[in-house]
Amino acid sequence: MSLASTHHKEVTKESSKEELLNAVQYYRQKFLDFYAKKIELETTHHAVCAQLEQDRRNLLAECEAMKSQSKPARAPPTAASCESQCPICLQEKTLDGMFVHGTESHAYCYECAQEWFTKSTSCPNCMQESTLVKCFNI
Repeated sequence: MSLASTHHKEVTKESSKEELLNAVQYYRQKFLDFYAKKIELETTHHAVCAQLEQDRRNLLAECEAMKSQSKPARAPPTAASCESQCPICLQEKTLDGMFVHGTESHAYCYECAQEWFTKSTSCPNCMQESTLVKCFNI
């Protein structure tokens, strides 16, 4: 009798010694297969956790490095930089509405900038998250 056929047959008090041994061998092998898979999964899990921890440490180090870098000062807008064509409405206007993000800013006429900012907090030019400010000619 093979191991595969033994496990389907119910083992009772009347089962032969051979049937009992086959059933024991079958379930012992099932247990060993299960345990080997468990060890494999635990090893994989450990490796993944270690990689995630290393990635977390790398990201923290990158964040700390970025924080420690000095940011260049943003030059205030000048009258020359504020007099031009608004890229939204294409009218020649004083561009006194600015979307500011990081060390960059993009200028628009204040009416267009204000209308845009009621619908989105991203700059219409580069789509970065921005702050809307009103600049004044200097």
